[in-house]
Amino acid sequence: MVTDGFTGNIALKLYEGLGSFFSHKIKWIFSGIGKVGALFSLGKIKAFRRQMDYKQVGGSALLGVKKPVIKAHGSSDATAFYNAVRQAKKCVEANVTGEIESYVAAASGKE
Repeated sequence: MVTDGFTGNIALKLYEGLGSFFSHKIKWIFSGIGKVGALFSLGKIKAFRRQMDYKQVGGSALLGVKKPVIKAHGSSDATAFYNAVRQAKKCVEANVTGEIESYVAAASGKE
């Protein structure tokens, strides 16, 4: 998603809240199926939680700058910070800012 900072922060908070809500609801739903049923579902529930966990993502890339900038969550711990650095490294390796610059130049006819 591309947005301004204010709108992006609202969307991010909504996404985080929904992730937490759904994670708890899924646990509650599966708590009634017994231990054996829960064992079969546990892996998928954990994978879903990881996808919704800001610590696993690390942060969001801020675009429109010359170098990658990763905005981490205000309550980031060591895991989240590590993943933010990992994400920045991936942005550099993939030359994300250069690719965006090339695309914008081509779109505006200034190649």
